[in-house]
Amino acid sequence: MPAETASDISGRLERCFKAIERERMAGIPILNRAIAVAAVGTRVWGDEWLSVLVTPWFMSIVLMPRIEDGETDRPVEVVAPVGTKQSAAFPSGRFEFICGHEPSLGAYRMCSLFSPMLEFADHDAAVATAAAALEALLAGDDTDTAVDDAGMAMIWRGEKPAAGAETEGTVASNVSEAKEPAGVSVALTRRGFLGGRALPREGT
Repeated sequence: MPAETASDISGRLERCFKAIERERMAGIPILNRAIAVAAVGTRVWGDEWLSVLVTPWFMSIVLMPRIEDGETDRPVEVVAPVGTKQSAAFPSGRFEFICGHEPSLGAYRMCSLFSPMLEFADHDAAVATAAAALEALLAGDDTDTAVDDAGMAMIWRGEKPAAGAETEGTVASNVSEAKEPAGVSVALTRRGFLGGRALPREGT
């Protein structure tokens, strides 16, 4: 059996969570009907697949085990119990993931970025934000200056920081004004975008 491609993984993620939307989330008021399920920027990351999953009720970073061509007969690895928390390292820092499992998908790890998704005006805004989040996750340039803690706290509450919070080297240029989610139209550094999700570094 040939190794899966990024397109295969995106398709599996989207099919699984579209089914969850139909079967488990029907009638749930937190759904943003303007947003569809989409796997954004799926790519290889070490021994795993990395993607940002957009759904009508959440946006999360997703990691899934990668199986190479010819490895389909390898022993089944022990999967961490659903709900177990694990950390994963990226150029922008370490982030906490929760282990999950779906019969149609297999094991995965997920780190929440937004939930619910009611602040997003449309699907394009959500996808643009997911792409910017992925860029921020993989940015390892320590010269970028994150917005201050107070500013990040306001952003995650859906509020706009006071004037002067903008910095150079922002991801805002990658998300047009017309497609930014309401309440989050603020310039952020690539590292600052995910600053509120990073785990403390050892010794701090």
